[in-house]
Amino acid sequence: MSNQRFQPIPQPDRWSYLWFAAAAALSLFVTGRWTVAAAVWLAPVFAIRFMRTQKAWKGFLLLALAGSVTAVISWRGLMPLPFPEDVITLIMIGIVGSLMFLADRLLVARWQRRGRNPFVTTLIYPSLVTAFEFLTVQGNPMGSFGASAYTQFGNLPLLQLVSVTGLWGVTFVISWLAPVVNWAWEHGFVWPQIRRGTAVYAGIMALIFIFGVARLAASPDDVPTVPVAGVTAVPLDFAHLNSLDWEAMRRQVTANHDRYFAASERLAQAGAQLLLWPEGAAVVAEEDEAGLMARAQAFAQQYNVYLALPLVILHPQADHYENELRVIAPDGSTALTHRKYGGYQFEVGSVPGDGVLHTAVTPLGTLAGVICWDTDFPATVAQAGRNGVDILLSPSKDDVLLPMADLHAEMAAFRAIENGVTVIRQSDAATSMVIDPYGRVLAQTPFNANGETVLTAQVPANGVTTLYSQVGDVFGWLTAAASVVWVSGAIVAGRRTKINPAPEPDGLASTHS
Repeated sequence: MSNQRFQPIPQPDRWSYLWFAAAAALSLFVTGRWTVAAAVWLAPVFAIRFMRTQKAWKGFLLLALAGSVTAVISWRGLMPLPFPEDVITLIMIGIVGSLMFLADRLLVARWQRRGRNPFVTTLIYPSLVTAFEFLTVQGNPMGSFGASAYTQFGNLPLLQLVSVTGLWGVTFVISWLAPVVNWAWEHGFVWPQIRRGTAVYAGIMALIFIFGVARLAASPDDVPTVPVAGVTAVPLDFAHLNSLDWEAMRRQVTANHDRYFAASERLAQAGAQLLLWPEGAAVVAEEDEAGLMARAQAFAQQYNVYLALPLVILHPQADHYENELRVIAPDGSTALTHRKYGGYQFEVGSVPGDGVLHTAVTPLGTLAGVICWDTDFPATVAQAGRNGVDILLSPSKDDVLLPMADLHAEMAAFRAIENGVTVIRQSDAATSMVIDPYGRVLAQTPFNANGETVLTAQVPANGVTTLYSQVGDVFGWLTAAASVVWVSGAIVAGRRTKINPAPEPDGLASTHS
């Protein structure tokens, strides 16, 4: 790779606008309502190619326009934001996403003029993209929603990487393909010139897939299991409840509780030892909370089960409510309490929790719980891995994200792999799933709007230790540090070029950045 020549940027290409059209078309399928896994890998290939054949700001403006339009088309109506805030947000996402291509275009040109090996500069774009995704998750009320790695759900060998790096390793290798292809493209796909670089990328990808296949193959198949069940007996309609007066609301939710206990009784009699209801299944007026808890305790004692009870506690003439998960043990005690912390900014009146995951050591394994949106925060859920959790409960209600509800369900698989836990996700409005510590779906049931949604499975009683749960987002921070190096090095290179202009390599103009 050391004898490769500097490639001038911009590069003449009569097909430049064809690559622009390909990038724009593929970006419709990168995220949103029409996600296609392959498009996530391919769209940046053509976007980078287009940028490197254009003057920097012209290329950026065209990509920003296309990115904004496709973001609005593919995401409009999928975000819990009113108009026009949702459109403005999507336009900003399109613009910021295009900035990654502009940065790659400018930085690669400067680093190559500095005399660096062209293949090394293929690391610039994936570093920037991964660092951007990682840093924007920090403090984002929507958590990691929209991260590139989620588009690869179902590719289990690749997804084992998140047990080491979290989401960010998958984002990096996806993003790395585009500059590698463009590096080969700029060298005319001449094999002697691209052989070594191609071998580096292919070799690393092969190692990742070998690791994934080996991890899946090495997973034990003789672990003790626990019979669990989830049930959505009554789809919760908050709008209807809000239309009722206080006493009518109390009667309505009590009738809902009756149906849940009846369904749970059947499942307990069938052998389930752990029962989970969806988020908000146990809406209860403040004055009825003690009675509901007494009923849940008596049920758990009678059937010798753990009952995971998602409560929404309403207060008369108050502008707030508590959204909690309580796990009742077979002796009637409350083994675990968790208050929802994720997405409260979009749920007016919700009193947020502190983000601390509590655990309960039980004969079924060590239990912990999160609620719906909580599951989208990898760094917080990583407490489950560090605390040795075996089974993570995730009751959910997805009607606010209905067009994206099943994608939201799939995101739970990543928390399972990251932390080596089994995730039980019972949903009101989306697919309910049980996912083992390797991301394998042990059971799933589509939401039934006209009747009960019942989920049953035998789940591993033991979790597995993962590197990610111990070291956290080290890989994400490394990409952030690498991005600083790439940017600062390019700035220094630019200043040195102005002071001591380098000779033009092979007679080619080198002043196009």
